[in-house]
Order: sequence, then C-alpha cells, then structure tokens
Amino acid sequence: WAVNHALSVGIFPYVLKLLQSPAQELREALVFIWTKILTVDNSCQLDLVKDNGQDYFLQFLSLPEMPANQQALSLAVLSVIMEDYTEGKDRAISAGIIRQLKEKLESESKHVRR
Repeated sequence: WAVNHALSVGIFPYVLKLLQSPAQELREALVFIWTKILTVDNSCQLDLVKDNGQDYFLQFLSLPEMPANQQALSLAVLSVIMEDYTEGKDRAISAGIIRQLKEKLESESKHVRR
C-alpha cells in the first residue's frame, strides 16, 4: 500500500537518483526500499538497469560488513532485475553476478543461500 502511494506521487526518480549517492548510511535503507518497489512493480527494472542500478546492488553484496538479511534483500533485487529481462541479465552477468552468486551459495547464512 505505502509503496504504491509513494510511486504514484512520483518519488521513483528520486529513489533512483539516490543510488548514485556515496553516503554509506543510505545503503541498507536503499536496498530495503528497492526490494519493496520491485516487489510491487517489477517494471521498474527497466529504469533501474538503464541507470546501471545492478552495479549498486552487486557492489553492496561485495561488502563484507553487510548483514545477511541485507545481502538477501540485495540478491532479491538482482533476481528481479534479471527476471524475464535479457538486458538486465546481460548487464548483471557482465558486472560479475556469477562470481558473487558462487560466493553467496557458500554463505553461512540460510537467508543468503536461499
């Protein structure tokens, strides 16, 4: 409900722009927000890929200090980016998602492995 209203008032471009921010304190919040946005409206994957959003989430996964639940959310965003969208798949693969996935499959956290 809240995500639908946020998208309907036009917040999407601002949330997309925030992915370019170097502010570390925004990382976890942005991953959570993007998980919710893509859960409600997966067509947002087009704009996200157009702005190289997959790179943000892949970089997020490579940070060793990120909690397992945040890694799982980032993986969820990446799965939506690639779902039924060839350009999303191609960009994620060229950005190194295969290596990231191999590492995450060996994670101690069951949330990340799922």
